[in-house]
Amino acid sequence: MRMLVGIAVGVVVLTLTTVAMEGNLSSIAQSAQPQRLAEFTLPRVRIPERELTSDRLAGHVTLINVWASWCVPCRREHGMLMEIARESSVPIYGLNYRDKRDDAIRWLETLGDPYAASGFDAAGKVAEDMEVYGTPETYLVDAHGAIAYRHLGPITEDVWRNTLRPLVARLGEDAK
Repeated sequence: MRMLVGIAVGVVVLTLTTVAMEGNLSSIAQSAQPQRLAEFTLPRVRIPERELTSDRLAGHVTLINVWASWCVPCRREHGMLMEIARESSVPIYGLNYRDKRDDAIRWLETLGDPYAASGFDAAGKVAEDMEVYGTPETYLVDAHGAIAYRHLGPITEDVWRNTLRPLVARLGEDAK
């Protein structure tokens, strides 16, 4: 029995390693029929009496970044998000996932706030509707509300320069 468990664990580890080496865990290709962004209304992290809605994103290309103060990879990614917010005209909206509001506010005050606005998804319902796999996860949404690209894991300089920025530029031209 122990031998079978050992073999099963080995097969799972080998499969996950192979998938990760092929890059399949970092991005999900979109089907021929783009998925629309789920409609949502959330209180904002910093100003709970104001809302962040999916309607606010309509009409322009946006990035939606799913993050949490407890997420170690989110901390690694945060500096890159700050750089993107400084250098790019694409707005980044945050989806704070299953966090404590005080922790999320402290995170933004300490590390900086790259978000045009950040919605507070304490129960994870909006993330569930968006089929979020985990944190961090970033969606590139076109001006018509379709998810053009989905990235799992931290955005690195390489991901920004070679994947997301060219897609943002193309989608911006398509919207004109």
